[in-house]
Amino acid sequence: MVPAQSLKSPTSNTRSFNNTVAQLRSNLKNGSVPAEEFPGPAARVFDQLVHEASGGSSAEEISWELRVVKGLTGNAFSLPDGAVYVDDEMVQLLGNDPGLWAAILAHEIVHVTQHHWTKRAIFQESLRDSHESWRFVQLGAFPAELTSSTPADQEHELADFSQDLELEADVGSLSLMARSGFHPDFVTALYHLMETQEGDSGAAHFLASHPRWDVRESHLRKRYSAALAEFEKLWPDPANSPGGNPPVLAFVGRPKAEFGSHHTSAEVSLPIRCENSSGGVEVVLLLRGFRAPDLPPSEQTRKIRQTIDCTSNRTSASFVLSATGPRNEADVEFYVLDSRGWVLARSSKLRVRY
Repeated sequence: MVPAQSLKSPTSNTRSFNNTVAQLRSNLKNGSVPAEEFPGPAARVFDQLVHEASGGSSAEEISWELRVVKGLTGNAFSLPDGAVYVDDEMVQLLGNDPGLWAAILAHEIVHVTQHHWTKRAIFQESLRDSHESWRFVQLGAFPAELTSSTPADQEHELADFSQDLELEADVGSLSLMARSGFHPDFVTALYHLMETQEGDSGAAHFLASHPRWDVRESHLRKRYSAALAEFEKLWPDPANSPGGNPPVLAFVGRPKAEFGSHHTSAEVSLPIRCENSSGGVEVVLLLRGFRAPDLPPSEQTRKIRQTIDCTSNRTSASFVLSATGPRNEADVEFYVLDSRGWVLARSSKLRVRY
């Protein structure tokens, strides 16, 4: 929607940097609408987070605004002057869940308050000659990034630095959410949701500048206890907090298959661990490419559903798959869904050969 634009380093030409950001914001504004025009909690959650974040930042330099954009390649991103944009598909995905909205918006707000655009620009300038220009590309990534054409080793350093900024925004969002009344588990829930939406091959530009979801989750867990203590001190009863009770989380292990006699059937199982659950979850077994003699294409993909109790620290879901003949095979994948039908977790794939 917005063409690549030249952007001089802010340290060598601050006016050019600011003017380009202002022009970019103007162009984006023409193709977007205020979040207030969409039903749901987005605008309210954004205001809550901004109010809390502004207490420790130079608010006079930030013109906070949340807008919805249609047709971008990513999910959410921010500009250094406080404009935050969310793709319309992400609006539909997050729906009316204020906790998930807080997780994605807090991350973008921290990018702004911690001046990540400027930090990245200064670091990039240190990697190359001052006469080279900056440019915006891949707008719409989660969140927006600056990038350039540089030698491979410099690109690697820049990618590592960008990933560090993402982890910094993740950690900062935990505390901001806790102070604003949103349980830190919503960040993990967002990670799981985003991972299931990513598909089998994420965009290369996104993966280069963003850590893998499992890396982000592992890094976040190291700071989780402090954020949880802060939340519980301010909101002893989570049900009364702005975000409500913490979300149900599901963590899955690797699926495995055990074959019966003569390999005519296989029991396929998935270890599952749930948190914040007081009931059951639905496990969907997806079979793709089931190959058997004379099997029509319409039956080569199947879904088998099962509801299990997921209130203990460890449980599993098991399915028995029967072969229709010799040399049958299929790709197996599991999805764990909550009572709303939202995906809580997605397993790795398993090839079953009879």
